[in-house]
Amino acid sequence: MRPTPYQETVDWIEDHPESPAASQLAKLVLSLASGECAFSLRDMFDGMETAPSVLALRVIARFAQYGEDEELREVGLKICDGYQDLCVLGQVAHRAQATLISRWQPSPEHD
Repeated sequence: MRPTPYQETVDWIEDHPESPAASQLAKLVLSLASGECAFSLRDMFDGMETAPSVLALRVIARFAQYGEDEELREVGLKICDGYQDLCVLGQVAHRAQATLISRWQPSPEHD
């Protein structure tokens, strides 16, 4: 049985830990696995080589077809364990974005 794109991504990251694409693929999985750890597509794809880019597109297609499933959550946790700084960065960015958005929205007392 062929591994899913999620498992292939974990394998690719483990086989190429020093490659810039490893952290880019990690950002992609973290973004899909948690709405509280989102990175921009540009952040993920900028300068990525062809092979990991094709894999990244397969990950996106899987997510588009099945949404968040148990395997994605498991892979996301595994990647978060290996890339804790990215997890923290993504969460901080998410909170900062939520704070900024809340400032743009009118408060209930102004309605």
